[in-house]
Amino acid sequence: MREAFASVLSRLTQAVPLAGAATDVISGGAFGGLLSAGVDISDKLAKRLTTGPTLESVRSRLKQVLRGLDNRKVVVVIDDLDRLTPAEAVEMVSLLKGLGDLPNVVYLLCYDEERLAQLIHTELEVDGLEYLQKIVQYPVHLPPLDTTDISRLLDADLRLLIQSWSDTDHRRLASAWILVLSRYIRTPRDVRRLINAYSVASAGIGDHTNPVDLLVLETIRIHEPTIYSWVRQNHELLVTY
Repeated sequence: MREAFASVLSRLTQAVPLAGAATDVISGGAFGGLLSAGVDISDKLAKRLTTGPTLESVRSRLKQVLRGLDNRKVVVVIDDLDRLTPAEAVEMVSLLKGLGDLPNVVYLLCYDEERLAQLIHTELEVDGLEYLQKIVQYPVHLPPLDTTDISRLLDADLRLLIQSWSDTDHRRLASAWILVLSRYIRTPRDVRRLINAYSVASAGIGDHTNPVDLLVLETIRIHEPTIYSWVRQNHELLVTY
């Protein structure tokens, strides 16, 4: 089955080159690096498309293999489609469209619908939502996370990093969440990004800073780099010695 999949993907990617994050699936994973990214439209490509097995023949072979699975299913999970470039997003969606009718194969796509639709619109100048509706058969919209849930995620991660919080730190963290953090930390991805940045910063200067102050500064650095740059250059206006 891996060989059959690789043959189909090989023919598809010759016509629809993959790039960037999409190359993860073709660089030595289950398909053994059989495919190449960034194919140029050239004489070599023209020869490649007119020699060897046709796309339909390799598709037919793959379908025959997949039908032999009986009641078993192949589940293909593709995450973070909305984090690609516009060209990469269209290439990946086009690739899925070309493989969408395979028997016993289910694709689970994870993405922010609005962002992915905008990427498609940017690249193709078409209605991105309508484009997706033609490909995605059954969209499942996850309920938005409540701010309380996000704050609990952040608090749980912080407790692993900071073993001892004073009562003052707890009060200041609650104020920091209301006044600053909640305006920027809206998704689990935001929490993870902040915690990763905070852990690096704390390892370097944690002994010389208040944990809540450092957390707020890292939030500003990530989401408001212009303001963070101004603070760095004008800290004497904000700090009393």
